[in-house]
Amino acid sequence: MSSNRANLVDGIATMMAAFIAAHPTLLLRHFDARPKSALTDWPCSYLDTLGMTIHYDSGLRETIFNPQIVFVDRETDSLETSDRIDVLVDTMTDHLDSYPHLVAGTSWSDASWTEEAVPLSDSTSATGVRLSITGLSFLNGRP
Repeated sequence: MSSNRANLVDGIATMMAAFIAAHPTLLLRHFDARPKSALTDWPCSYLDTLGMTIHYDSGLRETIFNPQIVFVDRETDSLETSDRIDVLVDTMTDHLDSYPHLVAGTSWSDASWTEEAVPLSDSTSATGVRLSITGLSFLNGRP
């Protein structure tokens, strides 16, 4: 059985695998969810949330997702890390141009980046940025 949520997780994983293949020094690994154990393979990313809203009309159900992907780089030198994050954000933004449909038949309209500290399991934090994709829409017919 397939679902919009599962298809979206798979679509994001495919997009991230293509990014890693094209830019292996910018991102080493992507996780479909934040690992319960320590984050490894710096820099890495993980799918954080899949917030969604649902709109019904007489013939359609529209499910709108707002997925968020967090990119993490273990801080060793703040200036060097900042430079790497800047290049990662710019390169990933360009990469998004190739993915207007993360899943066949979907579309999304907006994205934003937010800098944040990412808490680690050892009571420290790492440098991170959050990519929020908004308005990713699935349309399904109603019976």
